[in-house]
Amino acid sequence: MFVVFPQVSATPDLNNEIPAETPPVVEQVQTDPAPAPVESPQPAPEPVQEVKKVVATYPKGCETYRELISQYDWNIDVALKVMQAESGCNPHAIGDNRVIGGIYAPSCGLFQIRTLQGRPSCEQLQNPTTNVEWAYKLYWASGWKPWSVCRTKVSCY
Repeated sequence: MFVVFPQVSATPDLNNEIPAETPPVVEQVQTDPAPAPVESPQPAPEPVQEVKKVVATYPKGCETYRELISQYDWNIDVALKVMQAESGCNPHAIGDNRVIGGIYAPSCGLFQIRTLQGRPSCEQLQNPTTNVEWAYKLYWASGWKPWSVCRTKVSCY
């Protein structure tokens, strides 16, 4: 570190003049190095807590939903087959979780209803009552055409 000290002439001026400054003197000042930081002891790591995976439970088997499906005017057996082919009768199923035709709208719930604009959210469609209601709306408007499984896996007509 360098410190600059101005020097003033030590000889008194007998004419009462202000003493002239002489060029400054630059001196190097030795400084002590900064003390090393004191390390505080690290706290003991927290014990690892076991993480339990929560698995949603849902009724097994499509027959569980027969009563719900029978509230609507459609072929109940075909509806059960479509539901089985679409979701395995898992109300929490999510499929088509990608962009299709330029639109990202996953298919959700028992009948794998796409979450297009104007339709319920995926969370709402995971409620069996809401999902079956919307499946019936689609069926009423277009028959079984909205479900590709009717063209590939299930005889819907």
